[in-house]
Amino acid sequence: MLDEHHRSRRTRALQLRETGSFERIIVSIDKPVVLADLVGTADLVVEASAVAQRSYLDAGEAHIYTDYAFTITDIMKNRRRPGLLKAGHHILVRRESGTVMIDGHRATSIENGFPPFADNGRYVLFLKELVDQNAYGVIAGGRGAFEAGDRIAPMMDAAVQPVARQAFFGEMRALLKFSE
Repeated sequence: MLDEHHRSRRTRALQLRETGSFERIIVSIDKPVVLADLVGTADLVVEASAVAQRSYLDAGEAHIYTDYAFTITDIMKNRRRPGLLKAGHHILVRRESGTVMIDGHRATSIENGFPPFADNGRYVLFLKELVDQNAYGVIAGGRGAFEAGDRIAPMMDAAVQPVARQAFFGEMRALLKFSE
């Protein structure tokens, strides 16, 4: 029998070929995050719409990723690339989740409590630039992703009541001024 360390080093493709299926659930720490933390740590804060997605297995066949293309509607904070991104531009948001087919078998990785972004869904995203990847990651294990509309609702915490759009952006603008 393989020890746990050896099993964890095997590729997802090999595991899938041996067992016929693979599913991984990524559990994040259930640490509360407040809006001030998100605003303070984000490299980029945008309102954007998901326009496309692509799931794939990394080169080492150890992780499943999904890259989401977003069209920016509004930029509230841009710490690393001021002036280079504008409304209408596209950004790539990478998540360690998704479903891929390997030799006709489905392999799935799920971020617990953080559903996939919906095509054409509108979101407010608090993002960190992923170094040397030309992509961004959502802050705090998905706690930095909110569904946007007339009300703003966190994607990961169904117990938190949606907030009126005006109130959410008002608080965020105040926090941005304070953090500058």
